[in-house]
Amino acid sequence: MSRVDNLPSPQPLEPDFAHPASDVVSAYTTCRLAERLVDPMHAPWPPKDETARLKLVNIRILGHLLCQFQFLSERAVSEVARAILACRNGSTGAGEVNVEELSKLVRKFAPRFPEREEHDDHSSSPSPTSFRLTEDEVNEMLLETPMSDRTLRKLAMRREDYRCIATRILDYTCALRVRTPNGGMYDGDAECLDICRILPNPPNTDLEQGEKACESCAGVYGVLSSLGYTDIIGRLATTNQGQSLENVMVLTRSLLRRFNALDLWFEPIEDIPNCYRVCSILKPPHKLTKGQQVTFRSTDPRLPLPNREFLHIRAACCRVAHLSGASDIFRELESAMASDPDPAADAAEFAKALHAHLEGLSFTRARAANN
Repeated sequence: MSRVDNLPSPQPLEPDFAHPASDVVSAYTTCRLAERLVDPMHAPWPPKDETARLKLVNIRILGHLLCQFQFLSERAVSEVARAILACRNGSTGAGEVNVEELSKLVRKFAPRFPEREEHDDHSSSPSPTSFRLTEDEVNEMLLETPMSDRTLRKLAMRREDYRCIATRILDYTCALRVRTPNGGMYDGDAECLDICRILPNPPNTDLEQGEKACESCAGVYGVLSSLGYTDIIGRLATTNQGQSLENVMVLTRSLLRRFNALDLWFEPIEDIPNCYRVCSILKPPHKLTKGQQVTFRSTDPRLPLPNREFLHIRAACCRVAHLSGASDIFRELESAMASDPDPAADAAEFAKALHAHLEGLSFTRARAANN
């Protein structure tokens, strides 16, 4: 498995692609031909022509998706190839819809949790470590239906022992309440922690999201369904109305920002359960290093760890966003939207901007230009 976080963005499609399925190879060849039509001279990046830039990003999104067969299922790669070949053969309607949805898949619009709620007032707490949930409290929370974001957050914190899952740094609020055996203050590293979703919740299951955010989630789950991940959709949709511990993890806020921006991800280590490689576009914080292996652990067998397949899909999206140059466009659009006073419209408005700026792959237009 090749490292991509050390490579500059974007990366052109390599000529030496190999795959056992002939249709996947044919689809990749189609992407390379389209790339050469748009950029025959391999001009310096970014191209002066913004339209050419956006076309190249779209072409490379699909081409690099085909390369992620170590992260995506065999059916998913086959469905990407099918969409490309359908577009090449003139089925532009279906092709453009798939391209738009595939672009959404690699965009950072996983729903944010609400701002972290402070713990209840601790002034009357009889014990400095009473922030820890009791066994009875955990049992009661696991029975809560539907489970709130607040409960999910508490259970995730309990699972990770109130520490960042990657760095093991203790939550700042909890650290203030920890005492050493001689009554002293905690003297280890402490940071504000929060939790994030690996995949967005299925539409109409997230209790604390707005209607527009749910519409954007539907776009991602539409493409996941078309790629054959119906088991994942069903699993999240039936797990306490989408509130699944398998789909969340606790991170420091600096890691969380990078994770949400698709600039940091965790690649599963083959044949080693719950072991992941830290991948980061920039040098990661908290003394983590690129390529470092971290092991996720649960303090309670009732509280499952993040799902490996979810992290596989997330890693594929991050790799493609970086390799295709889509991350730069996402950042530009996010910056342009920063002045929008309506935060509830974030996901939906971004989807509109993506549709407006990232045109369809348009192999037919490229082919016509070549004739």
